[in-house]
Amino acid sequence: MTHAPFERLFQQVGLKASVFHSGGLCGQHPFTENTDSGHLHVVMQGRFDLVDQHGTVRRYDYPALILFKSSLPHHLNIPLGEEAQVMCADITYASGTNNIITAGLPDIVMIPLTELPLVQQTLNVLEDTKRISPLIRGPIDNKLCEVILLQVFGHLIEKGQVQRSVLSGLAHPTLGLLIAKILQRPGDPWEVDQMASSIAMSKTRFTQQFIANVGVSPGHFVRTERINLGKTLLLQGKPLELVAQHCGYASQASFSRAFMQQTGQYPSHWCREINLQAIHHYARET
Repeated sequence: MTHAPFERLFQQVGLKASVFHSGGLCGQHPFTENTDSGHLHVVMQGRFDLVDQHGTVRRYDYPALILFKSSLPHHLNIPLGEEAQVMCADITYASGTNNIITAGLPDIVMIPLTELPLVQQTLNVLEDTKRISPLIRGPIDNKLCEVILLQVFGHLIEKGQVQRSVLSGLAHPTLGLLIAKILQRPGDPWEVDQMASSIAMSKTRFTQQFIANVGVSPGHFVRTERINLGKTLLLQGKPLELVAQHCGYASQASFSRAFMQQTGQYPSHWCREINLQAIHHYARET
């Protein structure tokens, strides 16, 4: 799997990390449900208890990474009189918490840091940022946290711990390269017969394999990726005619119809709603 399609997935879902704590942590720390974000906790040193929404307590006495793909209620508790070194971050997605990446993930991911050597190296860099000016530390920490997430998703794919999704499709030895090409150029003329032929499969077997690994048909996947590309270009302020061409549509009208079928809104209405959401989010933050 090449880095380019994986990077495109990050851009497509608008994944952003916001580190809100990095350092020593003591006592009990509740995290409430939030439909707009997920949570990442990386415990680098010290014991801790994870209490889930059902009250089940799991104690960990080794460094570990815990990712909630959406923010379920939970507690992170440090035993009385002890301190743990912890990084905590909110994870947001411009396309919502139910997106092309999170669709294939378990609700809660827990990985011992011993299985993530590159993550440990990134955490060492994160520790070094404490020496730089606070004016630039925040943005750097957030980018490093996104690097950690990239490494985690790669680990889950390699270990076969993702369900039927684009991530599992990228990991497939036969389908992966084709899916990567579609992600990079969704506006190309992707016909099912040609896609099947390119990987030496019959149309029927190819469709069956694609659905079994990705969860949708090849045609549905291409249509979805074209609209996702369209969303990205629209948010960049590209004119509708140019967006339609880049996404493989013969006209603005045909793109608008496809956009409506996919999202339930025409492009202009969708852009207006996204802009309003951004304004409301900014107002809440300030």
